[in-house]
Amino acid sequence: MPDWLPSHTYMFHTCAILSLRVIDNLPRSSLNNRGLWCWWLGRNCCAMSVLSEINDLLHPLTKDKVVSVKDWNSNHDKGADLQSESSKSSSPLSSSSTSSSYVSSKKLLEKGRVWVSLGVYQLIYISLITSFFSVYLVIVMHFMDPFQPRIRRGALAQPGMGFRPRPTNPYSTLIHFQHGTNGNWKPYKNSLNDFTKKYGGFGKEVGPSIVCNWNTQLDQVSRCHVPFRKYWNPAFDYSCVKVTNNTYALCQMNQIVGWEPNPYYNITEINGIPEMPKYLKQRISKLWNKNCKGKGLEMEQHCPNLRMTWVSCQGTTSADQEYMGPLNFHPAYGMQGYYYPYHNQEHFLSPFVWLQFRGLTPGVIVSVECKLWAKNIKHDPLNPRIGGVRFEILMD
Repeated sequence: MPDWLPSHTYMFHTCAILSLRVIDNLPRSSLNNRGLWCWWLGRNCCAMSVLSEINDLLHPLTKDKVVSVKDWNSNHDKGADLQSESSKSSSPLSSSSTSSSYVSSKKLLEKGRVWVSLGVYQLIYISLITSFFSVYLVIVMHFMDPFQPRIRRGALAQPGMGFRPRPTNPYSTLIHFQHGTNGNWKPYKNSLNDFTKKYGGFGKEVGPSIVCNWNTQLDQVSRCHVPFRKYWNPAFDYSCVKVTNNTYALCQMNQIVGWEPNPYYNITEINGIPEMPKYLKQRISKLWNKNCKGKGLEMEQHCPNLRMTWVSCQGTTSADQEYMGPLNFHPAYGMQGYYYPYHNQEHFLSPFVWLQFRGLTPGVIVSVECKLWAKNIKHDPLNPRIGGVRFEILMD
């Protein structure tokens, strides 16, 4: 880098060249009209900045610098005249020593001034950049919500589900094990135990926890207490796989910040969903008849006990349904709505649903598809992970 060129100018020149290379290599075929205009404008701006920097590199002496050189030449001529006059009245030895000492001291003084000027300039420049960055950071942090993410995509508004136990291969959804005394089902048991370990204290974690009911509305700090005693945990009794073909899994809804289910509050809305399985409709109807039927028009139209995100699981095809056998849900056929919305609360515990497969056919891969049911949950037949989950079970 030339001595007369400031470091930030050299860095700007380098960044402009790199930006021009990056913009020029963008795939223009994948850009729309607005993207093409932005690409053209950015490329021309970078090219103009590069040409400007190259012009400064080729012509470092501006008009002011040329004038200063002329002044230096005139001063140099005057100094030479004075030196010639003084040399006539002095001896050659004394004149040479005086001239050399004068020139060296002048050079040191000029270098010192240059270094002090550069140091002060760089200090002011860095201080201004640091101050601007600090002020901008304070403003951004002031307007950012400590709980809500600033940018959210529309696809994230549709919750999905996760399942346990997870296969050892992260890219697979197949739960493959061998039952019996010499079976290899213990890693799956450990996976379930590890997942439910945080619920082992019956939801008594550090942080504000409240006992919720059907009318509870959570704020951004509180979380509902999870009564794990009623969440029957078959993971500790997984040894029944040794002698029976019972298999256990659990499903849990993904945590989406700020999302809250919009439940179906009356039986008329439930019966108007043709895609919902018949056994789930019967279960919801039984719950509605028990808690809300005959208790007034308001209770029948807005039953608080139906504040649920319902869960249904069945075989993907008719053959899968036949090979899957009976299926039990524990402790309920869904997740209570008062656990939501999720606001990134400390030690938030999300409810889940246990699945007990009581009649799996050995040696057959069974595809299981689970879905969430609420008014603001949509399903995509081409993508089962939107509003649900799909996994496979193979028991040898």
